[in-house]
Amino acid sequence: MILDIVRCSLWVDQSVFMYGDKANSTPAASLGEAEKLLDILEKFSSSIYRNNSVDDILWSIASQCIAQLAFEDCVVYLLDEERNVLVQKAAYGPKNIDYRSIFEPIEIAVGQGVVGRVAATGKPLLIEELSEFEDYIIDDKERRSELAVPIFCNEQVIGVIDSEHSLPGFFQEIHLKTLLNIAHIAGLKIGQSVANELSAEFRQFYLLNPNIVLQIDNLGWVVHSNPIARDTLGPCAYPGHKLRIAGLNKAVKRVKQTGKPFKFEFEVAVDNSTEKKFKITLTPLKDGQGYNAYGTEITELVEERKRAVDASKAKSDFLSVMSHEIRTPLNAIIGLTDLLSQEGLKEEERKQQLKYLIFSSNHLLGLINDILDLDKIESGKAEPISSDFNLHTMLDRVVLSFRPKANEGGISLELALQSGVPEWVQADIKWITQILNNLISNALKYTTQGGVKVEVSNVTFDQVIALSKNSKKSEKSDSPWIRFKVTDTGRGIASKNINRVLNKFEQVNEPSNQRVGGTGLGLAITKNLVELQSGHLHVESEVGLGSVFTVDLPLQAWKQDQSTEEIPSKPAPLTLPSVTVTNCEEHHKKCPIIIADDNEIGQFVADRMIKRWGYSVLLASDGKEAVDLWKANCPCLILMDIHMPKMNGFKATQAIRKLEKSGARDGQVVVKSPILALTADAAELTATQLKKVGMDGHIPKPFDPKHLHSQIEHHASELCRAFTSSGKTGE
Repeated sequence: MILDIVRCSLWVDQSVFMYGDKANSTPAASLGEAEKLLDILEKFSSSIYRNNSVDDILWSIASQCIAQLAFEDCVVYLLDEERNVLVQKAAYGPKNIDYRSIFEPIEIAVGQGVVGRVAATGKPLLIEELSEFEDYIIDDKERRSELAVPIFCNEQVIGVIDSEHSLPGFFQEIHLKTLLNIAHIAGLKIGQSVANELSAEFRQFYLLNPNIVLQIDNLGWVVHSNPIARDTLGPCAYPGHKLRIAGLNKAVKRVKQTGKPFKFEFEVAVDNSTEKKFKITLTPLKDGQGYNAYGTEITELVEERKRAVDASKAKSDFLSVMSHEIRTPLNAIIGLTDLLSQEGLKEEERKQQLKYLIFSSNHLLGLINDILDLDKIESGKAEPISSDFNLHTMLDRVVLSFRPKANEGGISLELALQSGVPEWVQADIKWITQILNNLISNALKYTTQGGVKVEVSNVTFDQVIALSKNSKKSEKSDSPWIRFKVTDTGRGIASKNINRVLNKFEQVNEPSNQRVGGTGLGLAITKNLVELQSGHLHVESEVGLGSVFTVDLPLQAWKQDQSTEEIPSKPAPLTLPSVTVTNCEEHHKKCPIIIADDNEIGQFVADRMIKRWGYSVLLASDGKEAVDLWKANCPCLILMDIHMPKMNGFKATQAIRKLEKSGARDGQVVVKSPILALTADAAELTATQLKKVGMDGHIPKPFDPKHLHSQIEHHASELCRAFTSSGKTGE
């Protein structure tokens, strides 16, 4: 088609600017010369269609066309739209140093010089005498005449063909017409080349895009679609079919009204039980003949969004429940305290109210411990602390502690210990006890008739894998596995809710059942504690029949007489005041317990409690007072708070240990004083720090009186024996 255009007309209707005295004075070219030029154009138009890239087209102009026009030189410029400059891309003559290289290429701003003016106006320039052109730009050397024509593509100037000659008036009108036709052919081919490149890129975009890509007409019929779209949406996404997805018609109406892209979501059934969710962006085509549709899968995003909403609701529900759970025992504590302060109470009434007060206090403490435990686990600060302990004894004590509650509800509670379960194991006794406490407490809470059974047995790793289907072989442990199974005959859990009961803040209550107390944290904490010990938790349940919670843990069996740990030697005698005692009971009275606490109420409670157990007490309100009291007395134990004014518990302990090591105090000799941290600071860092400064243990507030008593008895008796063996039982 272009060749026919060239044959019919060698002139493109453009205004031509002429510079010089001889403008339009050159006689017309002979017919033979015109035929020669036509032949050049014909060959050029034929050869250029064998070239596909823009670069090939521009070099074809220079090397195949201009070379045959007997011009001295020629440079083809291409417009850089971003910088608004013309860049030399191809050349013939001195500027061409080899087949496709330009010698010292230059750039010309649009509007400057001959080339820049042609690009700015879109009109050719034929200059017979360059000395008369006020804006001539010298490139490789100065010349006398110049011819420059624009290259158009889609009605926009995209470049300039520029030629200069050493003779004035060299370029004739026939040269101008020829160069205009060359530029016209080049522009058409460049436009086609760019379109082909865009089309190829578009095809690649369609074919290789990992997301859904379609093009539909105004009636919703598919024009193009990529394989992903066809595989996902089925037959309706094939070209020639009408696209049928939920929300499409509404989206088309919206885009027609606004002229802007519109996003909507829809679902596609993958099989009978699974659906994938997608978001489609519908964009109008520029020609108004249809729409592009781009889709991305958002299944996981929607699920995550739903989980976030559920979690937010669960947290809100938890806060509501927690508010109720905390306020209830607090109300009881405040009310009972007021009742106990009244005069004239009968002994029976006083005992009953104290019983309720203790129950409410312990309930409140349990709630707070659950929250602190969960926070410690989620912050990554919780780590198991292994020790050797008698598993059989621990199991007996745990089950025994729940028997009164079971008896009160008329529920049987049974412990079944399989033969062969090791007596001594090495693990975190606190965590295992907490796991069992949570599971048994939960079982009793939801069981109103029948019973609860705790079974403990040895299992193989293959049995663990068989029960925990999601386990991986790489998780195999060389340690023997022990299974703790808690079975109840309670209300049971619907299969859809089994995973939910293990989530924090969640407590599943079937519609037919009345809600029971609790925060919904116990099982979540249990699950985390099991996983932190590389174990597995499995739940089986059926509504109305009960539940089975199975915990598998890798526990190292350990015989008591196999321990190879060295017993730490007793510290060397250190200087302390001597006292005259004849037995431990007298020692307890002569050697007081120092309570260092800046809280007056805390001092009062500990003071009255410890005196009731037959010990004498000295009180300190800060760490400095505690050190001074230690210097003047021979305490059998120091209960040291950590956060105190003047000198905190850490520094006070360090000061005492430093004085003990110095060994110089009035020449008197006794053993060192045990120091226990008595603090409400439950942070993991605190527990680590107290060991570093030389404390002998940690009793967290609020403390269990029985636990405090046993610790005092243990440390005071140890010190008494050491004191007696030192020979200082009398003067």
